[in-house]
Amino acid sequence: MPIVLARPAGAAGAVAGALRIASQRRFALLWLAAILVPALGFAAAAWSAWRAAEAEAAARLGRAAEVLREQALRAFETQEVILAAVDEELAGKSWQEIAASPGVCALLRRLEHAAPVTYGLALIRPDGRLVQTSRGPFPAEPLDLTARDYVRAHQAGNPGPLVTELLATRASGGRVFGLTRGRAGEDGRPDGGAIATFLLPESFTEFYRGIAEGPEDVLALVRRDGAVLARLPDLPAGVADGPSPMRAMVKAWQAAPAGGTTRLVSLPDGRSRLFAFRPVGPYPVYVVYGLSPDAVRAAWRARLPPILLISGLAALLLLTVTALAQRSVRREALALGRVAEAAARAQAEAEARAEAEARLRQAEKVGALGQVAAGVAHDFNNLVQAVSGAARLLDRRAEDPAEVRRIAEMVANAAGRGGRIVRRMLDFTRRDGEGAMLEAVPALRGLEALLTGTLGPGIALRFEVPEDLPAIAADRAEFETVVLNLTSNARDAMPEGGSILVRAAMVQLAPGSGAALAPGAYLRLDIADAGPGMPPEVLERAGEPFFTTKSAGQGTGLGLSLARRFAERAGGGLDIASRPGEGTTITLWLRAAEAIQAAA
Repeated sequence: MPIVLARPAGAAGAVAGALRIASQRRFALLWLAAILVPALGFAAAAWSAWRAAEAEAAARLGRAAEVLREQALRAFETQEVILAAVDEELAGKSWQEIAASPGVCALLRRLEHAAPVTYGLALIRPDGRLVQTSRGPFPAEPLDLTARDYVRAHQAGNPGPLVTELLATRASGGRVFGLTRGRAGEDGRPDGGAIATFLLPESFTEFYRGIAEGPEDVLALVRRDGAVLARLPDLPAGVADGPSPMRAMVKAWQAAPAGGTTRLVSLPDGRSRLFAFRPVGPYPVYVVYGLSPDAVRAAWRARLPPILLISGLAALLLLTVTALAQRSVRREALALGRVAEAAARAQAEAEARAEAEARLRQAEKVGALGQVAAGVAHDFNNLVQAVSGAARLLDRRAEDPAEVRRIAEMVANAAGRGGRIVRRMLDFTRRDGEGAMLEAVPALRGLEALLTGTLGPGIALRFEVPEDLPAIAADRAEFETVVLNLTSNARDAMPEGGSILVRAAMVQLAPGSGAALAPGAYLRLDIADAGPGMPPEVLERAGEPFFTTKSAGQGTGLGLSLARRFAERAGGGLDIASRPGEGTTITLWLRAAEAIQAAA
């Protein structure tokens, strides 16, 4: 019998006060946590949503940059074809003959009109003088172009192709840029002259208008040194169109010449954008797509409401739980104070309370045990119903001994399956992580007894199972499920009836046999039907997840896929042999457990 020492009423009040102060301190931390934890969760989720929005934007940018690259590459390749055609036409001609040839001038004009993106063509002598042009009089005015960087590069022996900076046109005052290559001399080497074709930046910016997602996006064609050739939107007046505005971008593609994605502050508006850049083939230019930060923020803000809702609900739930817990603690503190006072007044009352609490705990244990028993009884109710149904069939067919024996065998099989289910549950709880060992012969004999007479009328089932089959490393329930699925598929392939053969054999694969499997002992299991077979196009896709030739609602297309995965986990594989009119054979190769242990 416990001994309870009585305390004075003042001592009981002091104990209650101390408990109250301690609980207030603890609950202050709980209130703070109920607010901070959801807030931190919201911050983490919002950060993750921002990263996801940026990743999605980067992927979208990459695709857009690829489109820009393809468009620029086609434009430059077209100009390359034009330059090659001109170079071929000039083969064997001296510069004096070229300058005096109206045919060369006519060719340049025809080639200009043949390519819509071409603004004009020009031929430049090794001394830097203009010889022919598609946009001027004939003979051409011998302008001195030696001040231009591409002319000096070709005079120095650079064969090109070179991309010029933006140049002002004399006729319209507009701006163009050119693609040039050195002219080959009689010895096949550059002779210092140049063939140039010129393009309008507008032919690129008009295409960019159809690609841009928003008005704040930046799309550009930029020379490798940073000189802007075409840009949408245009650079504002007063901003240099040389390399300076693109200095940061030049550093980015020097670090990643094959292209990439980077975040930079774009000039001249000073806004941070996510840029994707790609090189345009062998040409010294890059295409650039800069996504407006507003687009990324809009995608991020669209992800926030669900996160905010969940965080708000979590905060509300935590605050509610904290309030209830605090109220409960307060009540318990008051109860403890009353208990202390009652203990001080009477030891007998305290002993009675202790005894009542012991009975309450015992009642809770009994109630919990009853709940567990109720759950177990519910699990076995289905099996009892099956046996009861069979009993009613026996009662109605008692005069038919053969039918009685058949139903009795069904009842025994059902009970056996129930027992196996229980044993599997117990085995599952005792698993220690090692692979299961399955004796193939008893498993196949059990399936033969289960399937015989249950596949429907018109189906003749035959099992060929020798007694020397090896054990395999597989789960029996999964093995039975796979065989049941494959025999059901074979039955479904023969709606008018037919025969199904389940044949097992032990096969020894030698090294160098040509099979895709590792050498060793295998259990080969064939499931063959006499159905119509599969045409080549169906056989090619058989085994793909969710591919099925059955009507909607009659199949999921997962049977062969799951069977293949089961066979591969068992150290083997799955083969399908079928021809129209010759039926279908599914072969499971399951490696013998001893071979697996020897390999390990």
